[in-house]
Amino acid sequence: MKKYYYGIILLFFIVVTRLICVGQDTDRSLLRQVIHENQEAVDAIAMYPTETRKMIFEASEYPEVIAKLNEMQSNSQDSFEKLISFLSKDEQEKIWNLTRYDGLISDLVTDHKKSDDEIHNILINYPEEIHETAMEDGKNNYDLLVKIDKMNKSFNSDFDLLMRDYPAEDVNAFSVMLKIPEVLKLLFDHMQYTVVVGDYYKKNPERILHKTDSLNLVLSQKNTQETDDWKQSMNEIPGKGRIFPGSTGICSGKWL
Repeated sequence: MKKYYYGIILLFFIVVTRLICVGQDTDRSLLRQVIHENQEAVDAIAMYPTETRKMIFEASEYPEVIAKLNEMQSNSQDSFEKLISFLSKDEQEKIWNLTRYDGLISDLVTDHKKSDDEIHNILINYPEEIHETAMEDGKNNYDLLVKIDKMNKSFNSDFDLLMRDYPAEDVNAFSVMLKIPEVLKLLFDHMQYTVVVGDYYKKNPERILHKTDSLNLVLSQKNTQETDDWKQSMNEIPGKGRIFPGSTGICSGKWL
């Protein structure tokens, strides 16, 4: 894994050096080429809200952090899955649901095992839909939740250490990335695109945001039209099932 990580860093410096050595027209030509080769990633990122996309592009300015953070998150997820592997599928799903609420597991395990009344008081600050699961696991899986809380705190400590020399706005961008791990993995898997678009965003953020705003509109309209067409086809075919088909990917669009 370390060799792969250092390979990513080497790729970063090679691509950035290439960008420095070319003129603006060639720079934009390279960006077009990389976008064409990574259209799936481009489309996926474009579908996020503007503010989220801004955070994604800010994070893309630091591919070395993306590589390291992806490794950290992958290792953490593997450890978490091993930790809950002895549970049934339904019980695992309940634990996963608890992790989706920031601070909930920590509140449930801090200091001591909570009584029913104490758990009720904690859950006042959380949505109703998680109350039953939190009450059940707070009582029956307390030791497991303690281990998960320690794992979370260890990850957060490593994250703080990784980001200690970066500006506050960049730390904030990567904090957002942790909440959308699928994007972090997307940027890692399409590292050439990440390096190029991050460098271009640093030079011309308004253009990148404007182009992805336009692409977002095109893709949204196309997806809406495809949904309407599908509904119309269901109405026109007698006896056709009414189950909406699962998404097989975001429609492709073009920009730049």
